[in-house]
Amino acid sequence: MLAAIAAAALGVHEAFGALRNRPGSDAGWRTITVNLWQPGTSADGPELTHAPAAWWIVGLGHLGQAYTWVMSWLTYADPAQV
Repeated sequence: MLAAIAAAALGVHEAFGALRNRPGSDAGWRTITVNLWQPGTSADGPELTHAPAAWWIVGLGHLGQAYTWVMSWLTYADPAQV
């Protein structure tokens, strides 16, 4: 799920770049490949096998809200207990 969130962020970046339409920019028309685990390689990352049992969140600005939204997509047996 985390890769899908990163892909969506890259898609939004490209869409806004295409709307700005700066001379010489190929935003929105190029192919982008990113390896989130090891940039520059094509290796797959590890499977998520465990996550923290509790989170302590301080300072929920716009980036903090995005961070907690991404954490909500992690797979927990009982998300209400986190």
